[in-house]
Amino acid sequence: MNKSIKIKKIMVAILAVLVLLAGSYIGYRIVTEHQRRSRIVAAFAAEQGYDSKLNERYIAYYDSNSEVSVTELLALVNNDLDQLETGYDPRLIGFLSVEGYEKESVQRYLAYSDKTGADEETVVGLVNHDIDQTDVEYGERLIAILDDPYFLWNRVTRYCEYDAEHAGEELTARQLVERVNCNLDMIPKNGDFHADPSQGYLVLVNNYYDIADSYVPDNLVDVDKAFSSKGARMNTEAYENLVAMADAAKKVGYKVTINGDNGYRSYSYQKTVYDYYCKMLGREDGEKRAAQPGYSEHQTGLAVDLAVDKKAKGFSWLAENCYKYGYIVRYPDDKTDITGYTYERWHFRYVGAQAAEYIHETGITFDEYYAFFIEGR
Repeated sequence: MNKSIKIKKIMVAILAVLVLLAGSYIGYRIVTEHQRRSRIVAAFAAEQGYDSKLNERYIAYYDSNSEVSVTELLALVNNDLDQLETGYDPRLIGFLSVEGYEKESVQRYLAYSDKTGADEETVVGLVNHDIDQTDVEYGERLIAILDDPYFLWNRVTRYCEYDAEHAGEELTARQLVERVNCNLDMIPKNGDFHADPSQGYLVLVNNYYDIADSYVPDNLVDVDKAFSSKGARMNTEAYENLVAMADAAKKVGYKVTINGDNGYRSYSYQKTVYDYYCKMLGREDGEKRAAQPGYSEHQTGLAVDLAVDKKAKGFSWLAENCYKYGYIVRYPDDKTDITGYTYERWHFRYVGAQAAEYIHETGITFDEYYAFFIEGR
């Protein structure tokens, strides 16, 4: 055999072996890659929220960010955060977990986080209320407002605006939040808010929440003559608890009765009372003694003006113990700027045992309790 032919045959054989080996290697790579992808997809599929239609994006994001856990990766891709030009950022998971998260605001969240260093919940809350678009500084003052126990996210813009308008008063964060929660940043008796009788004994009527002139409670009861010689009427539950409170007062030496017929007052009756005080004291001072008709909680049947013998000691006992029977002193002497009324030690309001105990222990007004626990929930 010719030597050159022999060499050619050997080379052809070698080439065939190489081709075979290459094919085997490529096949091995394909099988191995398929197995790898299968394992990754299996891990995804075991998690809640898995969507098979997103497999390719899951795998691509995993290959680029292998440090991300499977649970986080699914959440990020499912919310299209794998499409961000900025790539993976551990803060993204924090934003996602915050109630109120908005997908379209992610870049703003990141930018405000970079600017302030605030935690994810704070960033989401402030950006969602456009504070990042204002000149409000994120510093000790804003942080103190956010940390107030009665802070409400739905009023954060109002807090900031009121704070700017009253900067010269040097209000504490607590005073600021209290004022705004009680709507002192709004115009009183302007018809902006309406009482909600469906709240039962927690209905709020004040200088900002009006009640319809035609409203009459459907659960009024005539008060026994032992408590009112002038025919007062009250909400049934409020009256039952008043009787229990009066019985307890009697055991320690105090006689409690209703002052005249000052339980439930109709709209027209309240107008008579209001007109009397305005004529006697002038409108400005008169409105601090009697509510304008439509803004009196007497119309709910839940408010009552009491009389007690041994006045100073008697009213002191009532103030300290009324919460046990679901009552509060509605217009305390240290909250006149909040309630809008002068101190009325005789004016009690039934709000139920739970609310009364809380108000007694914390010293907040019913106005703020309503804003935080009823409207804010």
